[in-house]
Amino acid sequence: LNLMPCVFPVLGLKVLGFVEQAGNDPKKIKLHGVAFAAGLIVSMWCLAGAILAIKLVWGQEVNWGQQMGNPYFVGGIVILLFVLGLNLAGVFEMGLFMTGIGGGEKREGYGGSFFSGIITTLVATPCSGPFLGAAMGYTLAQPPLLAMFLFTIFGLGIAVPYLVLSFMPSLINLLPRPGAWMETFKKLMAFTLFAAAAFFAKSFGTQTGVDGLGWYLLALCVIGLAAFFY
Repeated sequence: LNLMPCVFPVLGLKVLGFVEQAGNDPKKIKLHGVAFAAGLIVSMWCLAGAILAIKLVWGQEVNWGQQMGNPYFVGGIVILLFVLGLNLAGVFEMGLFMTGIGGGEKREGYGGSFFSGIITTLVATPCSGPFLGAAMGYTLAQPPLLAMFLFTIFGLGIAVPYLVLSFMPSLINLLPRPGAWMETFKKLMAFTLFAAAAFFAKSFGTQTGVDGLGWYLLALCVIGLAAFFY
């Protein structure tokens, strides 16, 4: 799933983060990896808990990724990816905000790594559906505690590459050193986020029609202009 088009852009940002941290305190690098995994798993618990609660209280058949059928949820994901893409493209900077969350740690801080884990969970669900449909169907049919355990394992599966990088500094040292190339890489990653936003916008257009999608694209232009002035 880490290589899927709606997951890789977010995870690519974390690779960039590991490159920036290479050569620093190994303990801090490990904490960044743990923070990313924690954000991913906690958000996975929240999403899974909401689905299980709906099934328990209303007895409805709720499938994994069904939140993608809600245009408000899909629209929020598009805005989030679009704004993150603008940030990477250099339209505006939100580094000070992230630094405040991280308590002054380098760049995004631990809060930024935790936030990346949350985003990964939100954008991973539509890609995971085709690959994990049977597994998720089985999981949602289990008692709540067992289902939450299985969702935890799923989250850890996505986080494993980054936990491995953070706990094995020798692998991080094999990554390219920070340099001018990183600015180009950041801008290229902005286009992958824009592509992911377009992927979700297609779903939004299916749900709202051509008129709805047209107004939404205009809203994105306004949001982009606001980010520029920010």
